[in-house]
Amino acid sequence: MKKELIVDAVVLIACLIFIFSFFKPELLLSQNLTNGGDTGSHVTPAQYMHDYLLPHGKLIGWTDWWYAGMPMFQYYFPTPFALMSFFGLFVGLNAGFKLVTVLGTAFLPFAAYFSLRYMKFEFPVPAIGAASTLAFLFMEANSMWGGNIPSTLAGEFTYSISIGLVLLYIGSLYNGITEKKAWVRNGIILAGIGLTHIYTLLFAGIITLVFLADFVKIKENAKYISKVFVLGGSLVGFWFVPAMAKLGWRTPLDYVFNVTVGEVLPKILIPFIILAAFSFLLYRKDKRVVYLGVASIIPLLLYLAANPLGLVDIRFVPIFQLLAVVFSSIVIGKIVSGFDFKTGAIFSACAVATALLMHTIIKVQYYNSVIAAMIVIAVAGIALNKKMNFGLKEGGAILCVILIVLWTAGNVTFIQSWINWNYSGYEGKAYWPTLSNMTSFVKSLPYGRTAHEYSSTHEKFGTPRMLENMPLFTGKSTLEGLFIEGALTSPYMFYMQASYSEGPTCPIPKWRCSYYSAENATRYLKFFNIDYFVATSNKTKTEFRKTDAVPLKEFDEFEVFRLNNTGKYTEPQLYEPVGYIGKNWKKVTYEWFKDLDNMDRPIVVLSGPDKKFETIIQENGKNETEAYREIVSVPKKAVGTCETKNEKFSMEELEFDTDCIGKPVLIKISYYPNWHVQGADKVYLASPSFMIIYPTQSHVKLYYSDTIYDTLGNILSILGLLFLVFYGLMKLGVVPDFQKIQKHFRRAF
Repeated sequence: MKKELIVDAVVLIACLIFIFSFFKPELLLSQNLTNGGDTGSHVTPAQYMHDYLLPHGKLIGWTDWWYAGMPMFQYYFPTPFALMSFFGLFVGLNAGFKLVTVLGTAFLPFAAYFSLRYMKFEFPVPAIGAASTLAFLFMEANSMWGGNIPSTLAGEFTYSISIGLVLLYIGSLYNGITEKKAWVRNGIILAGIGLTHIYTLLFAGIITLVFLADFVKIKENAKYISKVFVLGGSLVGFWFVPAMAKLGWRTPLDYVFNVTVGEVLPKILIPFIILAAFSFLLYRKDKRVVYLGVASIIPLLLYLAANPLGLVDIRFVPIFQLLAVVFSSIVIGKIVSGFDFKTGAIFSACAVATALLMHTIIKVQYYNSVIAAMIVIAVAGIALNKKMNFGLKEGGAILCVILIVLWTAGNVTFIQSWINWNYSGYEGKAYWPTLSNMTSFVKSLPYGRTAHEYSSTHEKFGTPRMLENMPLFTGKSTLEGLFIEGALTSPYMFYMQASYSEGPTCPIPKWRCSYYSAENATRYLKFFNIDYFVATSNKTKTEFRKTDAVPLKEFDEFEVFRLNNTGKYTEPQLYEPVGYIGKNWKKVTYEWFKDLDNMDRPIVVLSGPDKKFETIIQENGKNETEAYREIVSVPKKAVGTCETKNEKFSMEELEFDTDCIGKPVLIKISYYPNWHVQGADKVYLASPSFMIIYPTQSHVKLYYSDTIYDTLGNILSILGLLFLVFYGLMKLGVVPDFQKIQKHFRRAF
């Protein structure tokens, strides 16, 4: 047993050494800002968490930094960013950011090992399972799905942490539910999954419910599952409850990926998938194997169901790939669990000889030949297992790990260069002086919102998304950002982007983008209270000079313009808004937004009749085009001129003075139910995604604060944390345990 634990430790350490031979510590601990893909934009919310949310005792809050305002971390995952700030206390925030982005990668072998240990698989299955995760991590078939290193580098580092927790949960849940123990541990792990990714949480919830299919133990399993769900749900309540209650204020990203067989079953995973199939076929009478088999099928079923449910289908594929890789360790461990060192040496010699023979005859790449030889011998071992008592102990386990490492290393091509690119940071790029000079200039200008032209040429600065970090670089908010799904304003933002970008992104298929027009662009940008615009392409620079935008300064390919804008977040309306009642309000307001000539009269979205509005259009089965035509046909009614002044704007507050008593004032900040008002009766949602109020006094204050759903979620989380404190004290013997309390209660009554 002692030798086996030593081998296990050696394998886990070897996995870490292999991983960190790519992730150089000197890069991870440097203070350069991380770049690369979406990761290069995540540094801004990390700074917001560190500088604003945590000092204010919050994990979720409002920011004007992106999309004219959005509820930061309400629809994304705050825990990894809070952890970045914690690590930052010791190594600096930028290094803390990097350490958290590789946390999931480093954790995965350990998750596999302890998951298999929890399920009581014999040595060397857990060790081989840990090593097999390297093939999944270094898979280069995709860079957006999640879990593998390319996806992590592209920005899916929260998913990387979460998929490791899912793997750990699978084993821990089986252990807990079969032995009726550790429900608290499983509740905590489930909460960790929920606070790091929603897709993995959905899978974890379904795999938990699988145990209800055991009709013999359905009552006791249901009781156990209920306790896990209640504890896990309470711990994530502060985030989950308001997120679910306010789903209507987000933007679903209904993007459909074109997936190929080669991406789902890449070459690096094929040997493991074959061995996983053998694991199931040979040991299908083992309940643990059946459980893992069901767990491997569930992600595929979720993939098929995702698009109709409005989910991103490819997020479920990595769970299948990872489970298949770990599943393969069962047959490998079973085959080789009885070898001694002498037999292992013979095994190794045969493997190398076969590999060299294959390399000579069919010119297979050397590393691939090694693993091909391993498969040949493994299959032969399966056939001869009973007669020859095939097995591997210490030496065999290490041999298998070596073969896995060789196979993995032989399939790595671009990962090292991507790692170097990301973690050398923006400051490590040749074009950093240009970016630094431009952003320093914008920072020196009076405060105002910014916008920028999207261009793929920005990749040379670190990522095409690098100007989404304008709040970080300049202290000024910008229109475009990350977390598209978490912002009500994102469809309108990307519609505008197409009007001023030579190569727009149009990332939301459901919402059609605009055409290029600098004239229209300046009108839209002013409407969004944009003061400064950064152009990149020669076309946009030339076209913007033809408008009333004022060129300020050029920095190589960048040119900064000042727009002829009021710089105010409040705008009294000339005409009485039209009310609209209907579920299709997003598409109706989108039609309004595309019609620049009629944007002087907003649409106010209502949930029911409201005496404040003379004209209210009901949906009544009309599509968005028909509903908008009816709105446009309503004659405009002037309300008289008035003004707003003395604006004071901070992250979660806006104050101003006005003489617009009883008249509509548009607030150029994205609507969200958490906005409240003093000095007006109500905050209304107005097209496109702004707020509108009718002041009842001369001084008005809008402020962002909790709704009843936020309060309910916070209460649940506090109760969950108090329970954990009590449970911990009970385990330490400071307070009596539940059984003793129950016994005393029965005696008393």
